[in-house]
Amino acid sequence: MRVNVEKGVFHCHACGAGGSAIQLIQAMENCDREDAEQRAEQICKDAGVAVNRLRTGRYQRPGEGVSSTPGRRYVPPGRRSA
Repeated sequence: MRVNVEKGVFHCHACGAGGSAIQLIQAMENCDREDAEQRAEQICKDAGVAVNRLRTGRYQRPGEGVSSTPGRRYVPPGRRSA
């Protein structure tokens, strides 16, 4: 099994299972997502790692939801800006 701590993912070379740290806890502890998240928070607390628990209910792109000053937009090569 290989665990990439920086990316927060795992991969088992024996069975091909892979996924996030939460999915690893779910598989090892045989629990649902909520219990796995609580277990992960406890593991982080025990290790002295701060946990930021912001939930938006959906994925946010970087900078989304943050007031930013309007600026130049990226235009792919071969396209004109409107």
